[in-house]
Amino acid sequence: MSELTRRLREGRAPGEDAAFRRAHPLAMAMARPVPPRRRRRRALVRALGPLAAALIAAGLLLTTAGADVRSWISDRVAPSKPEPVRAETLPGGGRILTAGRDGLFVRTSRGPRRIFGDVGEAAWSPHGLFVAATRGIELIAVSPRGERRWSLHHRAPIRHPRWAPTGYQIAYLSGGSIYLVDGDGSDDTRLAAADGAAPAWRTARGHSQVAYADGRRVVLRDSIDHRLLFATRVARRPLALSWSADGRLLLVVERDRVQLLDRFGTVVRTARAPAGTRNVAGSFARTGRAWTLVRAQGPSSRLMLVSGDETVKVLQLAGRVDGVTYSPRGDWLALGVGRSVWLVRPGAHASLRGVRTVPAHGHLMDWAQ
Repeated sequence: MSELTRRLREGRAPGEDAAFRRAHPLAMAMARPVPPRRRRRRALVRALGPLAAALIAAGLLLTTAGADVRSWISDRVAPSKPEPVRAETLPGGGRILTAGRDGLFVRTSRGPRRIFGDVGEAAWSPHGLFVAATRGIELIAVSPRGERRWSLHHRAPIRHPRWAPTGYQIAYLSGGSIYLVDGDGSDDTRLAAADGAAPAWRTARGHSQVAYADGRRVVLRDSIDHRLLFATRVARRPLALSWSADGRLLLVVERDRVQLLDRFGTVVRTARAPAGTRNVAGSFARTGRAWTLVRAQGPSSRLMLVSGDETVKVLQLAGRVDGVTYSPRGDWLALGVGRSVWLVRPGAHASLRGVRTVPAHGHLMDWAQ
């Protein structure tokens, strides 16, 4: 027997003795002989045997040793300093869009390229054929090469442009209202009163519906006939809205809670943020029903990956996150952190199969093919 094997067999996990002391009385109670006249209880004991084993295992998992193992996995797998990548590479492929005072930049596997001047926000059209960008009171449609296609103006600043999945319309906010404009710049129409979170599109039977925030209400309307589909009151003004890929669930991120609404506007799940923390942003993945939540605590941020009823803290960042978007295939997640873009590849459960970082020319906006 090697020295390593001997140590592994003889060594004890942290907290093992305390776990044994808690589990031992229960195990001994289950093992006591049963009087012959109480035969009915034998069947009960046999039925409760697996339950006792489960309780003993649960006791071990809830000990300090179990907590140490979980923190060990988190500390090792989620480093605080991601690995920089070469300027000529981009994990996840496609094109990342960043915007700011330095201009509108498109980053590919060949590196970053400035395609337009100073803009506030920007969003890709489906398949990355065009970019909708804002500049104060102006909404501008730009080609990936930086060619201006059309523009429109409002009296109030324009914010949060979002293309419909069909590419036929753009939703945006201006002056306390939500507007819809066709993809060619025509038929600019006020839809309703709105503010706060960026609009979230939902595909339904060949056309699109758009969800938006109006104060403490989350509203869904048809984009063609403008019909009201639902209006659900929430506790606080929403910060972010995002539909699942199948259009059945709507993620509503509020400062102190997260809610999931079904397609009829009914609240199906609510999760509150712990004291001392606040939610910042959230988004469904491009496929399936997993979703991501960014939660701030003081100067740091936490990235939460949620799948079904399981919530795992995936990454802790020493900085503020100002943008979240998935890669075109959905296998990488981009986070805007200061002057960098963090690229995270979530794996199964709490593991991360890679954390990378690339310089950012402004704020992270979107990621397309």
